[in-house]
Amino acid sequence: MPQYSWIPLDSFEFSLIDDDGNEIIISPFAEGKFTAEIYYKNNGHTSVTRTPKKLKQCVKDCERFAKKNLNVAFEKLQSRWMRNARHQKPSPAQLRVLKENNFFKNPVTKFEAFIEIKKRIAHKNKKQRLQNFPRQRFFLEEKIDLELLL
Repeated sequence: MPQYSWIPLDSFEFSLIDDDGNEIIISPFAEGKFTAEIYYKNNGHTSVTRTPKKLKQCVKDCERFAKKNLNVAFEKLQSRWMRNARHQKPSPAQLRVLKENNFFKNPVTKFEAFIEIKKRIAHKNKKQRLQNFPRQRFFLEEKIDLELLL
């Protein structure tokens, strides 16, 4: 089971955005294997995994990399903040961001607002990456749940 809040994207991709805006993307490679890259806020990027791996191992490697190299305090699913956020109302700042981004459904909890904002950021980042890396467009346009794959 993942330790961090991965956001599913289209095309069998998953996103983990750290507290500083750096993003790890897990993407399908071939024959049920995945690779991962990190896209730094400063526009640089590099590979996280050296070779394609099964999804479960790829997630483990990425989370190990994130723990060692990134600021992921708010991404841990079992953190105190994450547990408390599941029972708290969204903050005024979260509601403002969601409203500014045309999100009309009111999230019930701070956690739901957090996830929705992360989804919006991840999809915006993907759009930007596709402009810079057009070969990624050939993947299937399908959403899948990370936990179902593990």
